[in-house]
Order: sequence, then structure tokens, then C-alpha cells
Amino acid sequence: MLRALILLLLLPGQALAGPWLRDAGRGFLSYALTLEDAQAYGAAGGYGTIYAEYGLHSNLTLGLDLGSDERGQYKAFAFAVLPLLSQSRDTKVTAEFGLGMIDDEAVARPGIATGRSFELLDRFGWMSIETRAEIGIESRYVAVKTDLTLGYNPGPRSKWMVQLQHGRSLADPGYLRVVPSVVIETHPGRHIEFGVTAGIRNAAAFGIKFGVWRTF
Repeated sequence: MLRALILLLLLPGQALAGPWLRDAGRGFLSYALTLEDAQAYGAAGGYGTIYAEYGLHSNLTLGLDLGSDERGQYKAFAFAVLPLLSQSRDTKVTAEFGLGMIDDEAVARPGIATGRSFELLDRFGWMSIETRAEIGIESRYVAVKTDLTLGYNPGPRSKWMVQLQHGRSLADPGYLRVVPSVVIETHPGRHIEFGVTAGIRNAAAFGIKFGVWRTF
């Protein structure tokens, strides 16, 4: 049932998440598709994600994370993001509490994220670290995934990003990849993302990424 739902959502027709909460009444929606070498390290060949966030309150963002991953696992999560500690203008720390399914198993997904914005050459950029654990309710399976992101706005309608992605479980040796990408605003509130993936350890050597973003 879960696989059928995800495949339906991914028929034709990622996101700036991290520790920055959405303003109350504002939302974000993205679709990302990645194509990689299906013969490398059990890669699925192609996988996609639908990601949505909505600011229910200035201190509460709700979201959905649906799709699949590089191993061909299907996922569906609902989550809430709340601030931690005292939030400054430049530095943010948030906690995430998620619950959902991976394939046919119920999974809890707690997480923590921290980020900081900066100014360089009269333009703004950001750095963030996001860590999430996936805990199988029945199997007690545990996996931890961490994304380190560096972003920069070279112009009013473009963003440059590079992300270092790491993940491992108790049963797997873990993977490490780098994902540079460019995001271009095509219309107010609408962006397209182009990127590549490069495996460093236990990941497909090369892949391409395409994404569509929408704020509302």
C-alpha cells in the first residue's frame, strides 16, 4: 500500500529545510529527482522526494517527507520542527520529531539541526548541519544520516549550494557523497535546481539531480 502511494505521488505531473522555521501561514513545496548508476553499491538508479513544510506558528513548522532513497526504500514521514535554546538572528537550533513508514515498517525519526547565516561580498550565505536518526519500531533497526550544507546567494535570483551527505546503520558500512547544485528563480516564489552527485565512499560514483521549489 505504501509503495503504491509513493509511486503515485512520483508520477510526472529538496529542499531548503534545515533549522530555519517557516513564518506562520507560509509554506514550501519541492520535488527532487536523482538519477544514479544502478550498478553501484545497490543504488536504485532513480529516486525522488516530495517535501513540504508549513508554518503553523512562529515556533512550530509542520511537514511531510515522501518518496524513496538511493537504496530503493520507500518512505513517508510527517514531522514537526520546534526551536531549541534561545534563537538569535544569525544562529538557529531546532529539534525535529517525525513518525512514518519505511517500506512496510513504522519508523520514528528524531532529529536536530543547527545553522548560521553570514554575509560575504555584500551577499548572504548560510551553513547548516542536520542529523536524523531512523528507528524501526518493531525491528529496532537504527540508521543515522547527517547533511552538512554550505550555501551562498551570488545574485538576487540564484543560489549556490554544496552538501556533504553521510549515513550509516549498524548493519551497513555507511556512505559519503558530495552534492553541489545551483538554484535559479524562474518566477517569484518558483525555483528550479540543477545538481550532480559524486560518491566518495560506498555510493554511486556519479549522478544528476533536478528539483522544483515553490513557496506560498
